[in-house]
Amino acid sequence: MNDNTIFIFDAHAGMKLSRDIILSDGSLLAPKDTVLTPSLIAKISSLHVLEINIYNEDEDSASQAETIMSVSVTLMNSSILNQNIMLM
Repeated sequence: MNDNTIFIFDAHAGMKLSRDIILSDGSLLAPKDTVLTPSLIAKISSLHVLEINIYNEDEDSASQAETIMSVSVTLMNSSILNQNIMLM
């Protein structure tokens, strides 16, 4: 899964961090895979972190759509197979 670097001002709740956010003193602010909330975005901004890395949402959506299509095709094939068995 790819990631994008975005400005914190473009972040919105529900986005997921693809990398840890480490402050200049070396402390961990938020670990990888943290889902952003409005309060966390505000905290990140207040600590002058200007950019964060998030997972590419388009790939997530495409992957989910591909899974749905795969399940649909499987169900259709299963239904056709069941109909063919009943005809025999």
